[in-house]
Amino acid sequence: MAISLIDIPQELLHKIALYATLSTVLGPPKELVNLTMTCRTLRDLLSPHNARDIYNLVFIHKFDALAPVHRLGQTAVRENAALEIRRRFSAMQTFKAKDRTVDDASLTEAFWVAYLMVEDSDTSQKNVKQLLHAGLPSFLDLYLRKSLHEGAESNDGWPVMSVKSSLAVALSWALTSQSSVSREDPVERVEMLSLLAPIVLTACRALSEAMPWTPYYERFPRSTFPPQTVNYFGAATREIRVPSAPLFAILLYCTRIETVKLSIPPHLKHRTRERSTLSGTVYPVNNTGNFSSEMENSLDSILWQQSFYKLGTLSGQWQGSDMTALSHKYQGWVLSNTMPKSFDGQARKPQFFRFSEHYCCDMDSVVPRDRVENGMVNAWLPQDLQATEEKDGVHFSDAKGTFRRFYKTFRRGRTCVKPEQVVDVIITGKPEMNGSLTLDTVPPEVLEHIAYFTATESFLGPPATLVPLLTANRRINATLSITHNHHLYARIFAYKFDTSAANSRLGSDQLTSWALAEELRHRFIVLNRLRLRLDSTTHARHSDQDDDKMPLYNILFTAYLLMLENEGKNREQLAEYGKIKDWIHEFWFDPYGSSLAVYNIRIGRWPPNHPENALGMWLFWFFLNIRDFPSTIADGPESPIDVLKVLALGAHMYNLTNPTWLEFDPKFSSRSLKPATVYAKSLHVAPPPLATAAILSYTTLLNRKKAVPLPPSDAPPSRQHFKEWESEWGRCFIKSKRNVTECFRPGSIEGVWEGFFTYTEFTAYAALLGGAAPGILHRSVLGRHPQTWKLREHHLLAVDPCGSDSGIDIDDDDVTPLTAGDPLRSYFPIGTQIRENREGLIVQEAESNKVIRYRRISSLDKAKMDSSRVLDVIITGEGHSAWGQFNLVGRVRPCDGFVSLCKDYVDGDRGKWLYRGYLVGSSNGNFAGRWRDTLSPAPVPGYEGCFVMSGRR
Repeated sequence: MAISLIDIPQELLHKIALYATLSTVLGPPKELVNLTMTCRTLRDLLSPHNARDIYNLVFIHKFDALAPVHRLGQTAVRENAALEIRRRFSAMQTFKAKDRTVDDASLTEAFWVAYLMVEDSDTSQKNVKQLLHAGLPSFLDLYLRKSLHEGAESNDGWPVMSVKSSLAVALSWALTSQSSVSREDPVERVEMLSLLAPIVLTACRALSEAMPWTPYYERFPRSTFPPQTVNYFGAATREIRVPSAPLFAILLYCTRIETVKLSIPPHLKHRTRERSTLSGTVYPVNNTGNFSSEMENSLDSILWQQSFYKLGTLSGQWQGSDMTALSHKYQGWVLSNTMPKSFDGQARKPQFFRFSEHYCCDMDSVVPRDRVENGMVNAWLPQDLQATEEKDGVHFSDAKGTFRRFYKTFRRGRTCVKPEQVVDVIITGKPEMNGSLTLDTVPPEVLEHIAYFTATESFLGPPATLVPLLTANRRINATLSITHNHHLYARIFAYKFDTSAANSRLGSDQLTSWALAEELRHRFIVLNRLRLRLDSTTHARHSDQDDDKMPLYNILFTAYLLMLENEGKNREQLAEYGKIKDWIHEFWFDPYGSSLAVYNIRIGRWPPNHPENALGMWLFWFFLNIRDFPSTIADGPESPIDVLKVLALGAHMYNLTNPTWLEFDPKFSSRSLKPATVYAKSLHVAPPPLATAAILSYTTLLNRKKAVPLPPSDAPPSRQHFKEWESEWGRCFIKSKRNVTECFRPGSIEGVWEGFFTYTEFTAYAALLGGAAPGILHRSVLGRHPQTWKLREHHLLAVDPCGSDSGIDIDDDDVTPLTAGDPLRSYFPIGTQIRENREGLIVQEAESNKVIRYRRISSLDKAKMDSSRVLDVIITGEGHSAWGQFNLVGRVRPCDGFVSLCKDYVDGDRGKWLYRGYLVGSSNGNFAGRWRDTLSPAPVPGYEGCFVMSGRR
């Protein structure tokens, strides 16, 4: 026979309901509610009148019950448990729904319920967990941002603190944690600070105690309230004092404005709450309430005030911050009838104190109190109070000798006195920094800040000011040395060098504190060697007897890397501290320079084409300033401009590219790679070829009256950005397959370009190819002609994975770029047909019916463009020079951004010429390289010259 629930004995039914409800802790007792809604019989059997014990146990299961039982007794809690459960979950439903439209009385009641839950929370934190589960923190955040200044329009803009807003501020602090503040959006944090500022910084508008010290500012309205009668537990009412909004607002404000995390005091036994809990020590979740034995169980007492002061509360070491408004600013705030728009103008400094408590148990032996109105001035103590410290306490007296009182000093672990016996407590304290603390006992985190500001006192050069601090003693050395404190030196690195490029290119996984600290050490070793010119000449390197001296390549590559990451700081360190301009001048133009350029030219040989010279030439270009080379400089085979001329025009000796320009998709050899240390990690990199930098440097001195090309030294500072040298960084790493945009910025070549090309006498150049010494270039005539180009950039785009129009007329997703062709035809296959229209190009190879559409960069939405979709780049254009008008067409090689353009004169008399080079830089870019004839076979050195172009500004 089937048995229904109503046939079950009442005791058993109560157990079923109880165990079903106990299955969950957070949230309302849904299982119990569902049972009561089953039928009228179950509703009666499980009603609060018939099931008080169940509701009492449910309350104990879901909430902290110690405080209400202590204050009201077990019987009162049992009688009111059902009603209190309903009150609490009704309030939490308001928070969970984020319903701010409820009437003021209901919302105030909900806040009182939540505040009393926090007040009664004990170490199990059930109350707090329920409030967090209901989303109270987010509700409070929304309320404070929308309603904290409610009613301010009727008070000249100053906030009017109500009971409701005071409760909201107090609750917000009680539920605030370090993690919640750290997760707060910076913009929202600033907004919250501005909302709290008038309550925190203008004491005359909102006093910082629930009861005023003295009627000091009568002209302004007060924000204090008399004790309120509220439902404390169920139907049981109690008087409770409204929490002080300014007090909790200060805590909220300071928590957010503190950007420096203070260290854990060294005298604490346990460094974290977890360790403390494991050791058996229990701390309450917050300090706003009265707990266990501290609670007063008299029904006549007012909640939220302790019956007796607990000795030992303030004794010991304390640390924090002192925020003080500038006097003229504060006077302006106080005297202004309307609230200021901002509260800027405050200073903050750390504070370290040691407090002592001195108590008296005899009412007749209490130190006389000063007048009440002096409470804010002298803490109610006589103004001429004197204190004489003795072994067990302090004697207090005044200058006239009218009284002399002895107060015992609280000694933790030795003082045994009941709180109710104490009638007066005087607290004394002294700053720890001026007292017993020495530099050796300063907390490590504070010591690190001292070290940081010491190291960054000067921007230029290594943090040499740290040396006295590091040599003070072993403890400080162990705390601050680079071996043990990578974080400190990583901060110093970020102060002294640019970091945006490294973060963008390498990512935070590689840029650890350890890597930055090691890079800081490495860079200043390099900068010191540059400053002392230990490597700029062969004599200097031979005189350096250090067995561990750094290879010349490492020095040069480090300086080159600094310039590729430059936003201003790196260049200043190299130029002002490292004196690299003097170093690089000796490297190239001293008879004993480490480049061996002058030495080899003297003996009729070409300067070496090795990685060290390539890096040295790039550094010369980065720091080139034409004012350092006056036009009256002596001309001759060893002069700077003639040394540069040899390097720029010697096309058969100094390759323009690495790998060879003959292949569109070249095969790479590991022999062209050299190891280099980049942020403490060894990488194999490809040193940039010397030729492009030599051409840029030579043509700059040759064309000194015009800003073509534009050297980095003359570029506008506002346009210096770490992405300026992104393509040069990409060319340091060889890849067989890569996206073209890694070494070529889309859209960078579109526009009008102005520049010139140079050419040597044909007979002189033929002799050069026949093996003549570089001196023949000094004796030959060099011609140059200005030219202007107007270029258009066209992209082949991969199919958009999101389904948008890719611009490619195909039926499937197989987008294949134009095949590689003849290098003398800018890598176009023979017979390729190109038709240009407003939208771009229609390209068709001779042996294929397949049509490929390239989109012009100007027809694309650059804001929405995904550069990773660019598969191939074709360049078209036209131009003119003294020799006539011409057309231009070419391609960009994906592996290194190498640009090859075929120049075809319109009249046909001047033939076809091939322009090959790199776009160096981005917003301040120059297009530089070499031209050559197209009649000589590609593998054979042809008739060549230099060209340089700069975007029209």
